Amino acid sequence: MLHSPFTAAFTPGTRFAQERGELVEVGTRVVGELKVPSGRIVVADPLTTSFDEPGGPLTLAAPRGVFPVEVALARFEDGDVRVACARVRFESSAPAVRWEVAVFEGEKPPVGDAIPGYGVDAGMGCFFDEQARGVVDEATSEAWLAAMEEKAVDTWTWHTAEVGAANVVMFSSGWGDGFYGSWWGFDAGGRLVELVTDFEVLLGPRCERFELPLPLPRGRVRHPLLEEHDVTMRAPLLSRTAVILGGKGRARVELSDGSPVQMKRKGEARHYSWEKTPPGARLVVAVIVGLEPLDVV
Repeated sequence: MLHSPFTAAFTPGTRFAQERGELVEVGTRVVGELKVPSGRIVVADPLTTSFDEPGGPLTLAAPRGVFPVEVALARFEDGDVRVACARVRFESSAPAVRWEVAVFEGEKPPVGDAIPGYGVDAGMGCFFDEQARGVVDEATSEAWLAAMEEKAVDTWTWHTAEVGAANVVMFSSGWGDGFYGSWWGFDAGGRLVELVTDFEVLLGPRCERFELPLPLPRGRVRHPLLEEHDVTMRAPLLSRTAVILGGKGRARVELSDGSPVQMKRKGEARHYSWEKTPPGARLVVAVIVGLEPLDVV
């Protein structure tokens, strides 16, 4: 199952190359100490969780004790900083070399590429032991938000709060809302050494490409890749230097000689245009067919 390169993500100074060559450099920071009295850990959005009746814990039991929670911070060339991954480190002396997807109690094992995880609606993720039970009312949530606002750095934040017999360590979730999976990490001897939630910041698009001669014939453009990945494409009637993409899938276009192409969104459609078509240039259509880890440079 696909996930970020966790070992590299938690190695400060590691640089990753995005698809177009822009670099991302990672750093790390410990954001709290997680109390694990029962060994049954829950991963969730802390601001949409009912702590009096939280969702089920992960199936695998973790060591009991108090453990550091660390985030891998991805810094982009424009200065933006995002939490790429967050982990509970149960053992600091042995690195994880094998990863196993974390499944929730009562959940069926995943099939194929399906990844179990949790939904984020408030831009935050967290770890907590199932004994972190209590009434978290609106006033408490507002206090958490105020604390996170006070700590906010660049484009991320964090907070630790006591709840019941344990606590909750929370942190920004990558680009924000979404659905995120977690993985157990085991060392070479098979010992459980960490639990990581992947916010997919260090994953990039995996594309398949095809080229078309220019100018395009007016109207609907058909190609097996477009149809397979639910992308529509058409050339407008009144322009020979434009193309419109739609559908539920994702794709983009560029010119084969590297000439600039502008993109504007109009509703759900993406309008691509260029000033003129250079002699011999072709339209390169890149259909996004999945994700893959960014390359380490």
